[in-house]
Amino acid sequence: MPKYIVHLMNGGVLTSDKDLVECVYNNPDIGALEVNVNGVRAKVKLNPGCRLIHFRKIEKGSPEKITYCIGFQKTIRGRNFKTILEIRPNGELVLHDGCDGRRR
Repeated sequence: MPKYIVHLMNGGVLTSDKDLVECVYNNPDIGALEVNVNGVRAKVKLNPGCRLIHFRKIEKGSPEKITYCIGFQKTIRGRNFKTILEIRPNGELVLHDGCDGRRR
């Protein structure tokens, strides 16, 4: 199974075992993203108006520990809100949610 599967809104699918950026760079037609890393499969579906977030946190050492982060952001009433799912090296999932649009 590929590490990344990008589902496009037009029904197309892009896959990559290398770098996610190669699949999604400057592609506004992304409807969902699946990630298969550290023994964990996760999928983020993008609703209209949401923008994809993806990055890695790399902790140097022997071996390197890589945390994969996927999610989305959306502008609501002029403010950016984001939700990010971290997939940690031990397989733990951590969700950081801030995209509900409520004023705090």
